Amino acid sequence: MPGPKEIYQQWIRENVDVLVGEVLSQIARDSVLRHYRTRLKPDEVRQRILAVFQDGFERLQAWLQSGKEDEEILRPYIELGRERRREGVPLEEVVRVFLMVNRTINAQIEANKLFDSRYRLNELADLNRDTATFFSKIVHAIIMGYEEGV
Repeated sequence: MPGPKEIYQQWIRENVDVLVGEVLSQIARDSVLRHYRTRLKPDEVRQRILAVFQDGFERLQAWLQSGKEDEEILRPYIELGRERRREGVPLEEVVRVFLMVNRTINAQIEANKLFDSRYRLNELADLNRDTATFFSKIVHAIIMGYEEGV
């Protein structure tokens, strides 16, 4: 049976396009996300969402597999919050997109759409829990950076 590291790596490698596509579809329908829809080019939004999945899961693995402090793992998200503030992206939109990513992951896991019988239910539940906890930490780091300002 594959361990958590293999599950996360396989998740990204095989399914990132499905996840990114779902989030982009949600962004297109969400009236609150004006900045993402009107001020950013579609390719830029796609790249940002793709980076959230790829970088987020890489950092999630590091967080799960090491004794590193949250701040060390989450430091790039503090900087991301600062960066988004400098860009003029409303904090509500930044947080909303990250929560959208988290909900998309959780929904896919619960629906078992992205996994087959190679994984036990407890592994999927652990993945769901770990992802939700880590994305909560990411959102907190983004807010900290955003509030620190330029």
